[in-house]
Amino acid sequence: MAAPSPYRPEFEAALRLLARVSEAMHRNGLSRPVLVGGAAAEFWSASALNTGDFDICTPLQPEFEA
Repeated sequence: MAAPSPYRPEFEAALRLLARVSEAMHRNGLSRPVLVGGAAAEFWSASALNTGDFDICTPLQPEFEA
C-alpha cells in the first residue's frame, strides 16, 4: 500500500495537470514551465502552507496555454 500524500487532494490534482503540461512541452523540445509563488511554497511545505492559485513562469505563454 502506498503512503498517503502529504498534499491536499485539490492541490495534488492541480500538480498532476501541471506535470502533464510540463511533460508535453518537454516532449516538443520546449522549456518546462516553472511553478513559483504561493503554490511553490505549498509544494515545498507539503501543504503546510495553502494557496488558492498557481503562478507559472514561462517565456512560452502561448505554447503553455495550448
